[in-house]
Amino acid sequence: MCHLVQDKRDFTSILDQLTKKIAASVKTNLEKRAAAIFAIIGMAGELAIEYGLLPWDKNSALDAATIAFTRWQHFQGVSQTEDMKILRAIIDFINKYGDCRFSLIFPYKPDNKPVNNLAGWYKHTDEQRVFMFSSTGLQEAGGGYDKGRVIDTLIRHGWIIDNDSGRHTKKTRTPSGLTNLYYVCIPDHEISI
Repeated sequence: MCHLVQDKRDFTSILDQLTKKIAASVKTNLEKRAAAIFAIIGMAGELAIEYGLLPWDKNSALDAATIAFTRWQHFQGVSQTEDMKILRAIIDFINKYGDCRFSLIFPYKPDNKPVNNLAGWYKHTDEQRVFMFSSTGLQEAGGGYDKGRVIDTLIRHGWIIDNDSGRHTKKTRTPSGLTNLYYVCIPDHEISI
C-alpha cells in the first residue's frame, strides 16, 4: 500500500489512456462504461506488477483485461445492448397495453369509454399505428431506464417520427387539452426485436 500512497503520477490520465486503448472498438455507452471498468482492473494489475506484488510480466494484466473486455463484448452481442433492451421494453409495453392503455385520438367521441391509467393516444397513418406517449407513459414503457436515455434511443433508431422544432415532443390537441406527446412508431423490420 505504501507504493501507491507515495506514487505521484497522474492516475486519472493513465486510466484515460488505458480506457482508450481497451475501448478502441466500442459502439455503445454501455460498452464505454464496461471498458472503463476493465481499464481500472488492468491498471490495478499493472501497478501490482510494477510494485513487485505480482510475479507477472509487464503488460500481462492489461492484456488480460483487454481479452476479458473483448470476450464480454462478444458475449453481450447486439441483442444485449441497452438500446436493444429499451426497444424491446417499448415493444413489450405496446404489445401488452396497446389496446387498453391508449385511446384513439381522432375521431374522438365523447361517448368513448374512458381509458384507465392512460399511457397516451394512437392514430393510424399509412397502415401503421403511431403511439403518442405521454411523458409518464413513456417513462413506464422504458423498462426502468432513465427517460432521457429512452428518448435518445428512440431518436437514434428513428422511432420518434414527429416532433416540434427543437423538441422531442409534439404539442397535440387531446380530449383533455393541448399536451406534449412523444410520437413513436415501430418500423416493420424491428417489430421482432
